Amino acid sequence: MTNTVLSPEAHPLSSANITLTPTLFFHGDGLTAAQFYTTLLPSSTITSPTTLPSPDASPTTPAPTTIHLTLLTHPFLIINVPPSDPNTPPPWTPNESFSFTLTVDTQAEIDQLWDALTAKGGQPSDCCWCKDRWGVSWQVVPRLLVRCMQGAEGKAAQKAAMQVMMGWRGGRRPDVRELERVVGALA
Repeated sequence: MTNTVLSPEAHPLSSANITLTPTLFFHGDGLTAAQFYTTLLPSSTITSPTTLPSPDASPTTPAPTTIHLTLLTHPFLIINVPPSDPNTPPPWTPNESFSFTLTVDTQAEIDQLWDALTAKGGQPSDCCWCKDRWGVSWQVVPRLLVRCMQGAEGKAAQKAAMQVMMGWRGGRRPDVRELERVVGALA
């Protein structure tokens, strides 16, 4: 398979005027999620929460809000649509087909992120994956695993790293020391 990449001069769109902003929908607690994410991740801030006009004329209908934020310096948008009835389930739910990957160096970073993301109803999953309390999927990945999977440490390390990662099942968090031991034994 060939991947053709157009030079900036040949591309029909000008990247100078295009931005890419991941958008997350929340059903009532988007501001809480934004506050959690910006507290959890460095170089993160809420830049502008905006209350939108109510979708109907009723003053009792909760108004949706948009929350612009940066996470690790990247722009994000949260659209928060408060439920008109708090007992109504959200019309959408996040799933694993989309996730955010946090690549880190140390076990302490993994532990801190993993514990925060899986707290208060979040769920650990397999092979570096977990969900936060809102059902948003995250991957907390050791940087060494990424290097091994990309082949930077050689084919044997790539295979060994895959086997180690596949052992992180049943909600087991990634273990940098285990990965370092296995990959280090190949040297």
